[in-house]
Amino acid sequence: MHIQSPAGSYFRLFAPGINSVGIYTSGFTVFKVLNTPINATGNNLTLQISQFGSVDNYIDFTINGTYSEIVNRGPVTRTLSVTGHVKRDF
Repeated sequence: MHIQSPAGSYFRLFAPGINSVGIYTSGFTVFKVLNTPINATGNNLTLQISQFGSVDNYIDFTINGTYSEIVNRGPVTRTLSVTGHVKRDF
């Protein structure tokens, strides 16, 4: 699964091998800006897919939790909350 936002904002979800409804705590990466990943592994993020439609139907998902990043040489904990309703094209 690979989901990217339209031009003007940036969000990308990369989840190779995830192709069904379920709750996942690993196996996916969120990109908040180009080439800046937030890996599920090592952070407290949960991907919940409530619908995984066939091609030309919808995938509904949420990502919730916290992650750490380094800001001014120190760790900062951030909260992430995402809701997605995207049309599947392949």
